[in-house]
Amino acid sequence: CITLKDNVFSLKHLDALEKQCLKNGICAIVLRDSTNFDEQGFELYFQNLSQRKIHIFPSVKVLDSQNKLRNLAMFIDKGACALELNSAMDANILKISIQYALMKNLPIFMQCYEKNYDNGVMNEGLVNFELGLSGISEISEISEVAKVKELEKFYQVKVLYDTLSLEKSLSLLSKDSLTLLSIHHLIKDDTSCRDFNTLAKLIPPLRSNENLISLKKALKEQKISFLSSIHSPYTKHLKDTTFDEAVFGIDSIEEFVS
Repeated sequence: CITLKDNVFSLKHLDALEKQCLKNGICAIVLRDSTNFDEQGFELYFQNLSQRKIHIFPSVKVLDSQNKLRNLAMFIDKGACALELNSAMDANILKISIQYALMKNLPIFMQCYEKNYDNGVMNEGLVNFELGLSGISEISEISEVAKVKELEKFYQVKVLYDTLSLEKSLSLLSKDSLTLLSIHHLIKDDTSCRDFNTLAKLIPPLRSNENLISLKKALKEQKISFLSSIHSPYTKHLKDTTFDEAVFGIDSIEEFVS
């Protein structure tokens, strides 16, 4: 699962992404939505993607830039492969989006995260205390996973739990649940943020070493369905700043296959 540079669509960014993928042995990606296209614009966008040297499967956000529900049926009919939702969004929008997914037999990428619990910038623990940075608590993910689990069961819809970061989240789910984790949460912990290293500022945040060890065990026990690079490159000045001001994201395709 990949986003374009600065989370902005342009042919230049798309060309650069394609070259980077080919250079690093990646031939198929899920491209996350960084557009605000209307019907005609999305059709041209999809046509461009289909002509690339790599296979690109575009997902689509259910909300536009004004947080209004988009014409989901049109985007799906034009080639969107999945819907992108956040578990903390308006309950009625969640319901309508799930109904569209059921109607069109489409998967849902569900980010389980409620930022309003703490609006932190890294994992809540010893390291954020040492650095004097605001923390992101585990409950902001765990509580949302529990909610989505009940929504999935009630509506009988296919949900991919998108970029989880906690073994506790996995323990709430059944063996049949579809879960996606990033490679970074399996090889790095929150100590990577020491020295105010903004390259390690991610959403969800890198967690404790204890959690990392538990995630590795979960991977061996086949509790993790998919691994992702969560490739999300940004212009240098957006990362090379104070930790509080830096954007969340990592330029990571080079790390994925190896």
